[in-house]
Amino acid sequence: MRLVVNSFLYASESQQPEPSLGTVLYRSFGLMLTNNNSKLSDATRDRYLAPDVVVPYEANCLLSFVNTPFSFHGVEPFDIGERKRRLVLFSPTLNETVERIEADFRARPARMA
Repeated sequence: MRLVVNSFLYASESQQPEPSLGTVLYRSFGLMLTNNNSKLSDATRDRYLAPDVVVPYEANCLLSFVNTPFSFHGVEPFDIGERKRRLVLFSPTLNETVERIEADFRARPARMA
């Protein structure tokens, strides 16, 4: 099974954007991981990834991005006390591999004009 898209719907009780609780999207400089559950060491992260965009934690904000071997995201450590960082996670998946879907697509007969 392959995860296709990551989507986070933030459910903050505050009506103000909170960048310190937001999700960081990283720019990859050559790092590619096919396993979504990989944990990176700080040295690897610092060498191959750079923070690019912070999407603030904000009520009713939806963040979605295509899950590729080059897409990386995270949340910086931040003490929020007793508060909870609430969100709804949507993770659509494919049961087939991308290679199989592409092969099936290429094998289809051409459309008639």
